[in-house]
Amino acid sequence: MAADFSMPAGWAARYVGLPYTDRGRTRSGVDCWGLVRLVYAEQFGLILPSYDADYDHSDDVRRVGTLILREQQSWRHIEKGKELPGDVIVMKLKRLPYHVGIVLGGGYMLHIERGAHCCKESYETILYKNGIDGFRRHNARDMRGL
Repeated sequence: MAADFSMPAGWAARYVGLPYTDRGRTRSGVDCWGLVRLVYAEQFGLILPSYDADYDHSDDVRRVGTLILREQQSWRHIEKGKELPGDVIVMKLKRLPYHVGIVLGGGYMLHIERGAHCCKESYETILYKNGIDGFRRHNARDMRGL
């Protein structure tokens, strides 16, 4: 059953507090892509590529950026201000995409970073606002009406 993304608190709470694990893809620990992958599998029924064997650690900006760019065929770019709960927010470092989170609505995202647990945080703060590369919506969401 697909999640009701008009009520993000209902599904997001299931992920808050998950621990960080480099290349983690399960509830025992995730990195930022692992979190997106887990949420999309559990809430949308979409299985995204793992890529866990394609990088040594999530701090490898060049390799992680390349993997995020590789995914762009399956995702549609969404203008800021038109993002919806469940869309993916992409942030950049050194002009490369390097971090992803999931839009919750109202300027908030669900994300995880090294040394922290998964949390709900505003992407409108100075810490993230200037690093936003854009928002993406998976093509299958539109096809399935999710």
